[in-house]
Amino acid sequence: MPKEVIEITENKGMNVRARGLQMPILALNVRCDVASQIVPENAFEMGPGGGGGSFSMDVKDLTSKKNDVKPPTTTYIKGSEEDIELEVTYGDHAKTIETIHDGTGYLTEGSIITEDYHLSGTSLVIHSNYLETLSTEESTILTITFDGGSPITKEVTITVNTS
Repeated sequence: MPKEVIEITENKGMNVRARGLQMPILALNVRCDVASQIVPENAFEMGPGGGGGSFSMDVKDLTSKKNDVKPPTTTYIKGSEEDIELEVTYGDHAKTIETIHDGTGYLTEGSIITEDYHLSGTSLVIHSNYLETLSTEESTILTITFDGGSPITKEVTITVNTS
């Protein structure tokens, strides 16, 4: 992240307004050039009577994208022959889905109709030919494992109804 000198015009709680842009401060390390010491963020004041001078700060965005699959629950109508499309969000370290397990075995990936699912951009499409094999007696939980470092899993519950 490039370092920039910014002028703080407003400070409200953990939001700072700088030159018309407002951003949340997630990690704040403030150095007061006048005193040449690190000042805890809750003790730092600026503005009229705040001592003037200049300061520098490093702002780090500690938010990270999390792997996700939505919706977490869905329903399939047996005999409808309609695929279920789920929205996938890949986290900071994941690039794809490694496996999908339904409690009894792994689903097979492919774009042809005989496979269980396919991926297309941010869509995970569960094929109707697989959904037709699921029981109407109880819900099926798919455990989706993303790549990227230690395995990260999300669960999607599919309920199958007859109408």
